[in-house]
Amino acid sequence: MQLHEQLLMDILTGRHEPGTLLPPERTLSQQLGVGRPALREALRRLESLGLVESRHGSGTRVRNWQETGTVELLPYYLAAGAPGADMSRIIRELLQQRIRQIGDVVRIAVRYAPDEAIEQIDEQVRLAWSRRDDPLAFAMADFDVYRSLARAAAFPPALWLLNSAISPYRLFLERFPTIVEVPEGYLEAMGRVVAAIKARDAERAVGALETYLESVDSHLWSRLGIGESL
Repeated sequence: MQLHEQLLMDILTGRHEPGTLLPPERTLSQQLGVGRPALREALRRLESLGLVESRHGSGTRVRNWQETGTVELLPYYLAAGAPGADMSRIIRELLQQRIRQIGDVVRIAVRYAPDEAIEQIDEQVRLAWSRRDDPLAFAMADFDVYRSLARAAAFPPALWLLNSAISPYRLFLERFPTIVEVPEGYLEAMGRVVAAIKARDAERAVGALETYLESVDSHLWSRLGIGESL
């Protein structure tokens, strides 16, 4: 894993530029002080992320990862300082995109989720709150609230999209633990969202969600001293 991350960061930060060939396996394994089986496994992982392309007899070429990468690159991309982009813009747009996507999940749940399934969302919210002494556990349980909404609506595509974000989301939180904080008003805020879903009022539910998430984001920016740049 360390080898995989080292090569990944070397590519993201431009040490190995798009379009160039990595050194031959024998040379690269000697440079990195690892065996060739370990190197091949690391290269296989990089290929699955859209960073490199290996062809027998032609070597391993670095791809234009900004076009071919996957969402699993996100934690590493941010850790590298969002090379080639304005970091504050990336963060701002990611947070806004998250609000829009979760809002869409809420609308789907309002439209399709049966009453008994919505009742279970209350339980998931309370489960998340019960884990508030462990910020990472709370954050993952809170993420499961939105997965539960997609599941309750019996809309697999929304659930699949959320599922694809689980691994990078956890890795992001593990790499940036200082951003994880349990909002004091979580239970009340999410209670308003769930109540509006139960009432089949999509606009009120999404409005309550947006108000809550924007408040969380504003507090985060202020706490990290980056509010002005965002």
